Amino acid sequence: ELRVAKIAAGNGIDWGLAFGLVYSRRQGIGLWHWGDFGAFQNFAIHFPDADRSLVSLTNGARGQRFNRAIVKLLIADDLDCFKWLRV
Repeated sequence: ELRVAKIAAGNGIDWGLAFGLVYSRRQGIGLWHWGDFGAFQNFAIHFPDADRSLVSLTNGARGQRFNRAIVKLLIADDLDCFKWLRV
């Protein structure tokens, strides 16, 4: 049920139940969520089919830039959810 799109958000992502859905060419569907409290930014993503996950908690205003770079490094794909976050 978490992997079923409930709302099309555009720009390559959808919303499921509590998580955003993004597609990776290499990992399949990713369930993602983020948080932004100014100087504290976080990001979490799980690829159920690939059994891979990442949780990143940062204390810098540029935390999502770091998250985008580390996700791209780990999965060899640039995800649309970061474009949606305007990173």
